[in-house]
Amino acid sequence: MKPAPLIWLEYVGFRVAIGIVGLVPLTALSGVATATGNTAYYLLWPIRRRAIRHLRFAGLAKTHVEAARIARKTFVNLTLTALEILKSEQVLSRSTSTVDFAAPFVELQKIADLDKGFIVVTAHYGNWELASFLHGVNLPRLHCVFRPLDNPYLNRWLSRRREALGQHLVPKRAAARQLLRALRAREGVVILADQHSRRSEGAITTFFGQQARTHTAPAMLKLKTGAPLFVAALKRAGEPFRFEYVFRGPLEIEATGDKVADAQALTQLYTSALEEIVREDPTQWLWMHRRWLGVRSARRPRQGKRQRPVAENLNGA
Repeated sequence: MKPAPLIWLEYVGFRVAIGIVGLVPLTALSGVATATGNTAYYLLWPIRRRAIRHLRFAGLAKTHVEAARIARKTFVNLTLTALEILKSEQVLSRSTSTVDFAAPFVELQKIADLDKGFIVVTAHYGNWELASFLHGVNLPRLHCVFRPLDNPYLNRWLSRRREALGQHLVPKRAAARQLLRALRAREGVVILADQHSRRSEGAITTFFGQQARTHTAPAMLKLKTGAPLFVAALKRAGEPFRFEYVFRGPLEIEATGDKVADAQALTQLYTSALEEIVREDPTQWLWMHRRWLGVRSARRPRQGKRQRPVAENLNGA
């Protein structure tokens, strides 16, 4: 755990940053994000190198130069996402009228109106935080799984902000039973499932033609409750504060009765759907993730006390 003075310094620095960003007009936000993101790209060379390596590994860039171009834009997108979160109230008031929800969101709204529980699988793509805020505005019964921040003051600030915008936050460690209760109460569940998972809580899938271990919690929830499962993301559509709601589903498989095989098939199904969305614009996904097996930057398992993962909890719930 970090020393208390460092935790306080982080929090104070964060609140100062909020004040500074608050002075930036929305019309200048994109330019500030571009300048800051490009600077971060050149300064944070270990993360930059990892993103470039992953783009080459996934086959989306044939040359180092091509991979570097995509990676730099990824840094800008991440910076813009962070700035939009800090100015979320203003961005939401501007974005709610410029989001192209089209038919997909209407279908999700119909399911919510029918008092039927549903599962949304999403990714760190476009502006994923704004997507959850918009879900909270339009679909108020949403339970979002999250990993608490290491800094308790920052975690409290962000949690209050999310909950004020319609989300019900579910800490990852205690997620299983709460998510099952939410679905059985005919409410919605949102899970980010684009990161590398531990062996005990994931299944081997194919992502961009390479092996990756993916969280099976969404698949386990669907198999246990029968709730419809969708893949969704909020994609930037070129102009500032204009987004497109990208949607796939409902995803279905022909159940075999073998829970392990069925969970594997479902997990691959939403992994492939996420890949399809990322391929539409690779610059909007976080290529910094340690996502794949077999790549040199793959995440090493942590040592220490083993925590009971969501998938195991679901089996026993």
